[in-house]
Order: sequence, then structure tokens, then C-alpha cells
Amino acid sequence: MLGLRTQENNEFIKFFELVQAEANKLNKVFFLDFGQCEDVQFNGMEVDSLYGWLIPKEEVETFNKEFINKINLSKWNDYCAWVIPNIINEKLNIVFE
Repeated sequence: MLGLRTQENNEFIKFFELVQAEANKLNKVFFLDFGQCEDVQFNGMEVDSLYGWLIPKEEVETFNKEFINKINLSKWNDYCAWVIPNIINEKLNIVFE
């Protein structure tokens, strides 16, 4: 899946698809570096705070090549972001910070 370098479980993939849907609203793609390992179970998903890069769609192809090949990504530091999930009143909200 675009934005991931590792094989993840189905519950996390469901959550990550929602993260990507929110990124898409911003005309961007989120690329995961690491999670906080909070692993909160919610509606069949494994929800976690995530850190990575929120890349504009016009830069995705270039970034993805470097991301997959684990090239030094420091030149992309301006795009670093946290994904902060909040569950309020049984509703999941995803915010990029």
C-alpha cells in the first residue's frame, strides 16, 4: 500500500486507509515512518498516533522512490507530520500536526 514500507495487519490497514482518505482531502499522501505503539482497538481497527511525511501529490512519485529505497529523507523534513487520532463520542477524528 502506498505510504507503507512494511507488512501490516488488517486492523491497522483499515485505520491507515482512513488516514490516507484524510490526506487525500488535502491533496496529499501520508508516508509512515513510525507509530507510537498505542494500538487502541476501535471499530475493528488498530488506531495509533503516527509520524511520517505528508507529501503533496505532485511530489509523491519522487518521494516514494526514495522512501521505498530508504534513501536519506532529510531534504523532505518540511513535510514531516504527526497523525493524531481522537475518538470522541464513538467517532474517530484524524488530525495532521
